[in-house]
This record gives sequence, C-alpha cells and structure tokens, in this order.
Amino acid sequence: MIFMNVLCRFLVSAMLASVSLSSLAGVRELPLPEVPKQITVPEDRAGYVLCHFWDGMDWSDSVWVTDGPAMEQNFVNFVSVFPHASAASVNTAVDVMFEKLRDNPEAYEVMADIAAMYLNDTESPMRDDRLYVVFLNRFLEDKVLDEARLIRYRYQMDDVSKNLPGTIAGDFPYTDSNGRESTLHALWGAGYTILMFYDPECRHCHQVIDFLSRSEPVNRRLDEKSLRILAVDTSESDMPADALSIPPTWVSARTDESVEDAGLYSFREMPALYLLSPGNEVILKDASPEAIIKILSDIE
Repeated sequence: MIFMNVLCRFLVSAMLASVSLSSLAGVRELPLPEVPKQITVPEDRAGYVLCHFWDGMDWSDSVWVTDGPAMEQNFVNFVSVFPHASAASVNTAVDVMFEKLRDNPEAYEVMADIAAMYLNDTESPMRDDRLYVVFLNRFLEDKVLDEARLIRYRYQMDDVSKNLPGTIAGDFPYTDSNGRESTLHALWGAGYTILMFYDPECRHCHQVIDFLSRSEPVNRRLDEKSLRILAVDTSESDMPADALSIPPTWVSARTDESVEDAGLYSFREMPALYLLSPGNEVILKDASPEAIIKILSDIE
C-alpha cells in the first residue's frame, strides 16, 4: 500500500516536472496537493490533484495573477494532469477553478485568455478541441466576461465542437475525378479513412500530399485495402479535381456545396486532416500527417 501511494505520487510529480518550463527560472509554481493515503487508484489520485490544484492560489493577489509566465506555467501543470484523470474529474476541476473566479473578473479574464492560447491556438502543441469545449461551456454558463467575448466564445464553440474525436464524422456527397458520385459514409466500411480537405494553391497542402504519398505505412494499408484516402478540393476554381497530382490510389473529389458553408466542417488551416475509423468515427481531428502515420503504424 505504501509503495502504491509513493508510486502514484511519483508518477504525477514526474509528469508535472516533464512539462516544466525550465527556461523560465524562478517562475512561481503552486505546490502539488497532498493526496490522502486512502485514495490509491491512480485515476482517482489524479482527479484529487486536479480538484485541489488551485487551493494554494490567492486569486486576489493581483501581482501573481498578472504574472504571465507564472500563470501560464501553472495552467500547463494543471492541464497536464487531465489525461490521467476521468472526464468527470476534469469537468469538476474546471468548475471548481472558475467558481473561485466568478467574483474576480480580472483573474477570470486572464485564465480564459491562457486557456484559449494553449488549447485553441492552431500553433499550440497543446491544442485540444475536446478540452477547450470544457472551458467554453464554463465561460458561456458563467457570463462573467463582457458580451463581445461571449459572442466570440459562442462562435468558437460552434467551430470546435464539429467532428470531435469520438463522434461520427459529418457525412457529405462528393463527385470524384471520374465523375462518380458518392458520400463519405458510403466510401468504405471495412477500413480506415484519411479525410483531407485541401486547396490546390496551398503550398503546405502540396507538401503534406507528397509526405503521405511516400509513407510506407500509408501505402502498405492502401495496398491491403484497409485504408482509403479521400482528398477533397475545397477551392471554387475550374481546375480539374486531380490537378494537384493526387496519387491514383487516392480518391480525388470535389463537392457541389462547400462543407464549411453547410456547417458540417470548419477549417482554420489547410490542409485539414482527419483519421476516421471503419465506422466513420473521428479518431484524429485537424491532425498532423505524422500523428496519423503513428496511429496507422500502431494499429494491428
């Protein structure tokens, strides 16, 4: 029992240390909450840490609250525990945190901005739509911030909640480069799908297409017919659907109506890559090609 307690605390402590911003010497960090010995299940221990993470924070201390590096570091430490706790604990921890901030709009705004920067910015390595939705729900429920922010949060909620991992990808009709009509859900029922939305004039799109076309795991699964790639041209130009030299083993397609205009998908950058299960469940959203290849390589 003693060993289990020590081990669980060591794992959480090591995990927090791994995300420490070592370059920010002297940054003020909250102490890790002491977990009661009777809580032995690692997931429950992580949940306790989350729900008591901000206990040592004096939100009325404006010097600390406005210390950007310190608040960012503590937020990163806080969020880094999320994967080790249950979804219920994550929701409770976010509620507990912002409940303490309801009477302090200045601190509330600081933490809302940090959450957006780390969880919603396309350049952030911690970007996570599912986690950001948890925060957005709280922002919109509390209505602590001004109406202009709430309008932005409502827009963001509509944007990030589309096609979250674990949900079924929005279906849409398309016409392939040979003039055949079909739909995403009718495309494949026995294998995985890489769904890629691209613009022919996007240089990064060219690079990603080239990268995927040279991937051994991708090509092997295409040969085994356990993977299909649907490349959808989102431009409105008169260029042929295959003008970007889409590999012949992929399905090159266009849609009559923009899937973005139809409210089915939202694109913040190009290309937009999704990995779907055989049942069209979203596994990865707005993924990097490297992340998709890793998943495909790990699947037996």
